[in-house]
Amino acid sequence: AKERTGIERALLSGTFAVNKFAPGGYVKLIKNVSEQGVFTEVFNASASSEAIRFYKDKMNHSAVAKVEELRKLALERGDAGNFGIDAEDWFATATTKINLLKDVDDFLAREIIMIAQTKGDDAQRAVIMFGFLSIVLLALTVLTAWAITRAITKPVTEISRIAERIAQGDVKQTISIISRDEIGTLANSFRDMMNYVQEIAKAAQTIAKNDLRV
Repeated sequence: AKERTGIERALLSGTFAVNKFAPGGYVKLIKNVSEQGVFTEVFNASASSEAIRFYKDKMNHSAVAKVEELRKLALERGDAGNFGIDAEDWFATATTKINLLKDVDDFLAREIIMIAQTKGDDAQRAVIMFGFLSIVLLALTVLTAWAITRAITKPVTEISRIAERIAQGDVKQTISIISRDEIGTLANSFRDMMNYVQEIAKAAQTIAKNDLRV
């Protein structure tokens, strides 16, 4: 509404200076006042409660009431003219109102900046949280993969070590692996094989001692 108030100031300054409206000036004033009213309604419907309170405090200034009074006089007399209003006084009063509206604009600008900063901070926190969760998820994935790999490689390594010792002639080996998965099945099969090899080795030792009671 500040820009429309500036237009009204210029329009009525010229009007009061010559004490009459220029052709079409009266209609322009009515249109301008209507537009200011629409802007005010939109502001009251969409602005924050703090901004509306700040606006009302500023519009409570005596200069605003005087602008309304002088405007009302201009509208009432219309094209008849003969307003008897000092143009310089009107200009100064309207300028005071414009400055008050400028204060409202500045307040709104600061409010928008604060909102933007808050949104920016929220977005930054969301990015940091997302990054943190991604790192945690990656760490859990790596840990899970390591645990699964260890659960597979450790028993397989043990079986390989025992098989190597048996191949070297040391058949007195035991397998400590006990599980119900595929590794456990493999360990049980290898354990049965070890038992068979141990029995064969025992029988061979007995024969070597000329004891044929095997």
